[in-house]
Amino acid sequence: MRIDYELKDLPLEAQKHSRIFRIHRFIDAASVGFFAVIILLLLQSRGFGLFDIAVLLAVFSGTSLVLELPLGGLADGIGRKPVFMLSIVAFLLSILTLILFESYWLTMLSLVFMGLRMALVSGTLAAWFVEKFNRLAPEFSTQPVLAKNQFAMLMGQAISSVAGGVIADFYGSSFIDYGIGKFELPLVGAFILGIVVFIYTHFLIIEDRHKIDLVLIKSGFSNLGHIIYDSGIYGFKHRFILLMLVGTTCTSLALYTFQTFWVPFVKPMLNDGYAASIIGILTFGYYSSQAFGSMIAAPAIRLFNGDVAKALAGLTFICALCLIGISFTTHIYAFIVMLALYTLFVGSTSSPHKSIFHEHIPDDKRSTLLSLEALMARLGGLVGLLFIGYIADEFSIATAFKAGTIFIFAASFLYYILSRRIRNISNH
Repeated sequence: MRIDYELKDLPLEAQKHSRIFRIHRFIDAASVGFFAVIILLLLQSRGFGLFDIAVLLAVFSGTSLVLELPLGGLADGIGRKPVFMLSIVAFLLSILTLILFESYWLTMLSLVFMGLRMALVSGTLAAWFVEKFNRLAPEFSTQPVLAKNQFAMLMGQAISSVAGGVIADFYGSSFIDYGIGKFELPLVGAFILGIVVFIYTHFLIIEDRHKIDLVLIKSGFSNLGHIIYDSGIYGFKHRFILLMLVGTTCTSLALYTFQTFWVPFVKPMLNDGYAASIIGILTFGYYSSQAFGSMIAAPAIRLFNGDVAKALAGLTFICALCLIGISFTTHIYAFIVMLALYTLFVGSTSSPHKSIFHEHIPDDKRSTLLSLEALMARLGGLVGLLFIGYIADEFSIATAFKAGTIFIFAASFLYYILSRRIRNISNH
């Protein structure tokens, strides 16, 4: 199977398929980027305390956690596209509720919708893309195209993040007379892009293997329990997939916590008057560095003589070292350098991880197993927020980051074991 290739080397239909999905990833991620960059600042501006915000984020995580597997199984039962379309509806409802209402309980409802959106989106079009790509270009590895898809997605998040911060700081007061506050204005951009994604998906994402009809939808719901049970047993009994799932849980425990706490960690280093813009720029760097990190995955794999799992282990190990470095920073410039390095190597781990995972799961369980992986990631993140969050509250955020590195080192060790197991199977 070819790993080193350019887009032009693919069959024409596979090239078209890749371009359409890459643009889709960019726009969809950009819609989320507007939301991500201002959500903590918005909640604080509404007078919610740290405990109130922690509860809101726990509701968000809990919603996506509870619904992850059932909705992933639904995508395997009735099709990826209709479930993804539902995710956009949930996203639009979340943004609209957040713009129109400021009370605590309606803000919580908005985050329930966003949690529903996250649960619906996992295991849908990513599975559709891989399955169709494998049919169109069976002799080509998915790793390079997955890396380019990740690049497009992260650049979408990066650009909209910096745009959201600038809009909030420099244009936030322009629409106060219309009831739209400083941190609500970027959400209008998110809502508009959400509509664009809905239209783009409807007309340009063509799913051949599933047709939407009421009989099929009813059948999908009735078979949901069997789909989830069968795929779950498959995932936990398959020794390669099990290692990947545990590795995902360990890295997510640290990475989700870092995503939550890096803003309060760096905020004391910033000028309060332009905090939103600076955080937007840093978020741009956060995502764009991850995007460029996806480009170093292939050279890393070549460095390890084509051993994707060993490359993943090495890159994950470097991530842990970088997070330790961040925990010792006290000046904004040192933080920026370490953040760039950390996110660069975080980005480099994504496509090798996805490539290994996709190569060991069957098509009829792909969406459910992708949702199972996302569930394990969210479970790790939720445990991280409680465990490492407690350390951050009792000691310091820097201490919490150091604790998180233990789990990233553990994931690196698991991926090294995975490499040895894959090699042993290949030798036999």
